[in-house]
Amino acid sequence: MSDGTGKPEKINLDEILGGMADSRKPGDDDSSIEIIGDASGGTPDASVSAASARLQEAIAEKDRVQDLYLRARADLENFRRRMERERDEDRQRAGSAVLREIIPALDNLDRALAQPEDAPGFREGVGLIRRQIGESLRKLGLEAIDALGEPFDPAYHDAVAAEPREGLAPNTVIEEIAKGYTYAGRVLRPALVKVVIPSPKAAGSGPAGAESPEQGGSDGPDHRN
Repeated sequence: MSDGTGKPEKINLDEILGGMADSRKPGDDDSSIEIIGDASGGTPDASVSAASARLQEAIAEKDRVQDLYLRARADLENFRRRMERERDEDRQRAGSAVLREIIPALDNLDRALAQPEDAPGFREGVGLIRRQIGESLRKLGLEAIDALGEPFDPAYHDAVAAEPREGLAPNTVIEEIAKGYTYAGRVLRPALVKVVIPSPKAAGSGPAGAESPEQGGSDGPDHRN
């Protein structure tokens, strides 16, 4: 404001402050200052600190879980490699046991082959070596399948030939072409055998006085419609 002389009017600061004091309502407290915080009642800085702490905990937990996963994966891989190595060692030990049993028979076979074929006892010597090999394999669990004279059993026999034979029941094994073997209770190789089949004469004949199904008598009831 101006007093008419062009000079600005002096402002009385005390009057202004006094007017503000008069405009306050009764009960107002100069010392009370309201601080606006977050919904949880804390200050913004406290909320940021709490969120940061939770984030750090989550990161630490993630690192811990990832470390456990990597350790478990490494343990599983080591276990798989150890099992493969143990299986290889078991196969090698089993193979070594077989070879130790067979080597003496090979030595005897070499000695027999070093003799002339017409030497006395040559055939008996080869038979002895065959028995020695069979005994060695039997100790390792190999068992021969009894087939000759037995009824045909598809679980243990494989019929590769057949012929009629008088006086024997059909499906009787009459020749063992190749011996079969079992190992640890399981068939390692079935026996290749020849079996008996009914002769055509026996198959076409029946009891005396009997008629074949195709031959019907003229007497008797007719069951046809």
